[in-house]
Amino acid sequence: MEKGKTATRKIVDTVRKTATKAGASVVKNPISLLYVGGGILAVIAAYKLAKWAKDASDTVSGDNIDNTIPVRVIPDTSRTTITRNEARNFASQLLTAFNWKGFMLLPYPHYGEGTDNNVVKSIFDRINSEDFKVMYQEFDTKDYNGYSSPPSNIGGGIQDALGISEKRDLVYWLRSELDFFDFSLKKRVKEIVEGAGFIF
Repeated sequence: MEKGKTATRKIVDTVRKTATKAGASVVKNPISLLYVGGGILAVIAAYKLAKWAKDASDTVSGDNIDNTIPVRVIPDTSRTTITRNEARNFASQLLTAFNWKGFMLLPYPHYGEGTDNNVVKSIFDRINSEDFKVMYQEFDTKDYNGYSSPPSNIGGGIQDALGISEKRDLVYWLRSELDFFDFSLKKRVKEIVEGAGFIF
């Protein structure tokens, strides 16, 4: 029992000394505290500005459709051509395709994030509108920051806290991620999605 009390006292003393040193450091170097605080504020301001720019862009393009309206989807199982397991796999493959990273030529040669349209095309070539309803259910909603899933680290947590990353359904992801210039793929996806009763 005495050993436990001694250990606790040591921990408390160590914490107290550390806090005293940190406080003294801040008092001696108030400018460094201002730099740190200013840096945090700058990051928050940058995220807010990026969100505002994205929201403004979505308003102009018409992509700001409220995604919080619940959509009741009831697939007609007599007309589906895939199993629920296949639909789950396709939904997972789509999310991976939306988060694709690699070398791109447009708008300039660079390594970055994009969408693997080949995967999207291969899936939509195999399904009909009733299949899409099952995929929609399996996809559910996934966090989306305007160009991909947020990182699974503190950066993703910050995006979530600031409202930059929001849960979006499969229709929203498809509308946001498909390349504007891939007319044939967009046409195919639009036919299937609208055939399932969604607005695309």
